[in-house]
Parts: sequence; structure tokens; C-alpha cells
Amino acid sequence: LVLEGALGIGETDIELGGLWVERVDLDAGIGEHRIGFDEPLLSPMKSFRLDGSIGETKIRNLGNASPAEVNVAHRIGEVFVDLDGAWRNDATVSVRGSIGGYRIGLPDDGVGFELIRVSVGLGEATTQRAWDRPEAPPGAPVVRLEASNSLGEVHLTR
Repeated sequence: LVLEGALGIGETDIELGGLWVERVDLDAGIGEHRIGFDEPLLSPMKSFRLDGSIGETKIRNLGNASPAEVNVAHRIGEVFVDLDGAWRNDATVSVRGSIGGYRIGLPDDGVGFELIRVSVGLGEATTQRAWDRPEAPPGAPVVRLEASNSLGEVHLTR
């Protein structure tokens, strides 16, 4: 399954857990949009891209999709990207925003994690949780994160 398209104005709730999804490539309009992976996919996803407009966006259990490349961009509003789940391969995650609050839930402790960069033009960033993580087991998948926001906040959470 390849999921491409535009989510219009309003509210969207998409659950993809347990499916065979190769790629997600979506533009999200004004509103509240939720995408989740409550169960691991049958095979790791190649890429996940979501470009949001205005409103609230939530991505749940992205590790269950285990995409090699993640790009989330949002113009105005609140964004939550949850990196929990059963990661099966390494991933590069990029979260970019213009105005708003951005929360990124770190992956489970059994997954390697590298914080490449977090930057906020005007506002604050909380990264302490990234440094308090235990070492991952040898051979564990590694998630590399880069996050930026022009005006607002970026908080790394558990």
C-alpha cells in the first residue's frame, strides 16, 4: 500500500497498524489530523512524509512503521510525533516547524537514539530527556533526530 494525497479541511483519523505500507506521502490542510500505527506493519516502511498547514497533527507509534526516512513539516499549530514502537531498522527523522509547539516522544530504551540537532529561532527547546537515555543493546536500530522550529517550542518527551 502507498498512501499519497491531501487531507482537506477538518478532522482526519487514520490507523495503519498491521498493514503492509510501503510509503506515506501526505499534505494536511487546516484542522486536526491523527495518523497511528497501533500494531507493527508487516514490513518496515520506506518513508513517511507529512506536510501540515494549520492546526494540530499527531503521529502515534511511528516505530511500529519503522520507516527509514521521516519528514514532518508543519506551518502553524501543535505537532506531536511519537517515536515509540517496534523499530526494526535505522531511521533518520526530521521535524520542521514555523510557528507553534512541537513535542517529540523519544523511542523506547531498547532503541539507539542520536540527537543530531534541535534548534528554535525564538522560543525554547527541552532536550534533557535525550541525554538521560541508557545505552541501547549492540545491533539495535538507531533513530537519528533533527528538529527545528522558527517560533515556539520543541520538547523531547518520554
